[in-house]
Amino acid sequence: MKTITAWHVRPTGRTALVPQWVCSTNHQHHWQATLGSRIAGSDCPECREAGKSRVELDHHEAAVALFGSARSGALVRSTLFRARPAWTVDILVEDQASAEKRSLVIEYDGAYWHGPETKRAVDQAKSTDLLEADYFVVRLRESPLPALEVEHPRYLEVEVSSTAPRPHATITLVQEWFSAFSTNAPSET
Repeated sequence: MKTITAWHVRPTGRTALVPQWVCSTNHQHHWQATLGSRIAGSDCPECREAGKSRVELDHHEAAVALFGSARSGALVRSTLFRARPAWTVDILVEDQASAEKRSLVIEYDGAYWHGPETKRAVDQAKSTDLLEADYFVVRLRESPLPALEVEHPRYLEVEVSSTAPRPHATITLVQEWFSAFSTNAPSET
């Protein structure tokens, strides 16, 4: 099989594959994007701040401080996902210390963007897919958003405020909840 490199394709050309890119800021960040989207200015989804609220970025910063590392805007894939083949998650914490290699997804749901019923259905499907693929899922739901209808031992919702955010306290609560699973792994219901 002949390997295609960037030298074989014109910038506006099309390929049968979607190239994988390496971030110029953090070489551990890899993502796939078409040549057209890269020419149009798309960049590393983990490093870019565009499309992320200040409150979400503050919670990511708190997660990095408390967990040691956390990814922002990571793309996760699983053959167990039913609604989509991949999801972009707000914050991803991968617990390398545990024998199970557990992963925690933290989603920040602002009231403006997550209020409509159609978005609520997407949030529900995303949470269900992530749980099916063995992720721990925490949703930080801005007041006055109603709770999602998700019942699972690896699922937690925390009500937060955008006007008086407390990211360090919120992520501390999440860390305590997540850590409890390594000591008393609850049974599935």
